[in-house]
Amino acid sequence: MSAKGSLAFEAAIGGGIPCVAALRNGLVGNSIQSVVGILNGTTNYILTRMSEDDMTFAEALELAQDKGYAEADPTFDIEGYDAAHKIVLLSMLAYNVGVSMKSVYVEGITNITALDITYAHEMGYTIKLLGVSRMVDGKLDIRLQPVMIPLTNPLASVRNEFNAIMYHGDMTGPVTLYGKGAGSFPTASAVVSDIVSIAQKQHGGKDCIYIEKDAEYISPEYRMLRYYIRLHSEDRAGILSKIAGVLGGYNISIASVIQKEAITEYVPIVITTHRANEAGMRKAKNEIERFSFVNGHVMIIPIEDFDNTGE
Repeated sequence: MSAKGSLAFEAAIGGGIPCVAALRNGLVGNSIQSVVGILNGTTNYILTRMSEDDMTFAEALELAQDKGYAEADPTFDIEGYDAAHKIVLLSMLAYNVGVSMKSVYVEGITNITALDITYAHEMGYTIKLLGVSRMVDGKLDIRLQPVMIPLTNPLASVRNEFNAIMYHGDMTGPVTLYGKGAGSFPTASAVVSDIVSIAQKQHGGKDCIYIEKDAEYISPEYRMLRYYIRLHSEDRAGILSKIAGVLGGYNISIASVIQKEAITEYVPIVITTHRANEAGMRKAKNEIERFSFVNGHVMIIPIEDFDNTGE
């Protein structure tokens, strides 16, 4: 800014998708209400292969590396940090507020299993790593995590290395942009677009992000979501009542329970909930994991219905 130069970064988000230009130009007459997107091609490729080919996470990751979609050290992608930086940039553009990465809840896909994907499909959902950003009563709700979305939602059909961003404007309603999120040619296209855009301007300094103020954030105590819970437990009487007791203690209402007969020592139990606050859900998760009859990690995944609008 002090050098009166331009800062262009279309290629930093979504590869060849003109998601920055859409906010700055096409949607400039709107008040943006939400930004929801699949912002990392590596993780979307992995989840697609797990979903369509019944691969484990490790198998899908190895395939992604073989095809050049994942780095030798894929941590930045699979733990969600790459996509989290992108939802931060889009939020700053959409709402003209300063957003700190420290204020973004970030969770990757390393704990997603084929079992989670199977149950999601049975319930009419699929699992995507989503950046979700909403401005609610002047406060920012922003997170990057695996989310269950309806199979009827446009984002559910985004496969492999493709990305998609859904903006919801007060005048346009939902607007979805779709395209390759990685690769030399899509990225080169975005870089050339930035260079031409800068060259066409008579004065520099107009491509920086305008920050009106620093964002205020919604607390996890006020973030209300439905949840999918998956755990492995011993198969004996009284266990479900103990789990239900923990959930009830945090005012979490159970919507459904699935426990299929199994011959293994530990059986999978899947619970879906009605809307509950995030802070209470995480405390309940930690408490359930401490039960001696529970084996390993308890997985919780938010369920977003969106009404096909991103809202």
